[in-house]
Amino acid sequence: MTRARIFGEGSEFGEWLRRQESIPSNKVVASDCDFVIHRHTTDVGTHGTREVQSMMLLEVKTRNGEPRWSQLDTMWLTHICANTRKPRRTIRHQNKKVFHEGVAFLSLSATTPEDSDLIRWGRFGATAKIDWTPIAADMLLSLLRFELDLDSFAPRPYRPHHASNSVVEIERFPLGFDSPVVVTYKS
Repeated sequence: MTRARIFGEGSEFGEWLRRQESIPSNKVVASDCDFVIHRHTTDVGTHGTREVQSMMLLEVKTRNGEPRWSQLDTMWLTHICANTRKPRRTIRHQNKKVFHEGVAFLSLSATTPEDSDLIRWGRFGATAKIDWTPIAADMLLSLLRFELDLDSFAPRPYRPHHASNSVVEIERFPLGFDSPVVVTYKS
């Protein structure tokens, strides 16, 4: 039998799962996923447009809660497997770049950002330990829209970083005449 819920209501499947004596709680961790956040964006830059998708798993804890060790261990392994940014691995889906940010944590002092005095954003560091940062509700919205890097809070984490330079070169054509041609080099 798995451990009973502490707060809130679970699903009917979750209640059924917790009653199964053949699934030992010391060998199997059954943890629901609170939210999968998936954003589609079109980035317009000097190199044209590109379609980018951003994803993360978000575990929400209310009443200043934090994950227990068993859930933390499972989330750490999920984070390592899902996080495509470290090391840089790009997934392509329908000819679009997909970045999966792994697992993020949100701890609220009450039950919503509006009624909480303290909002904490958590991310895994180099180990299975959560680094917590107090944030404001408007910053939370920017993080959920992927407008900020989930770790450093720097703006626009998926903006193009490649510089380009256009130069005019003289090209000799097969008929023997020279003509200026604009060539764009991308770094």
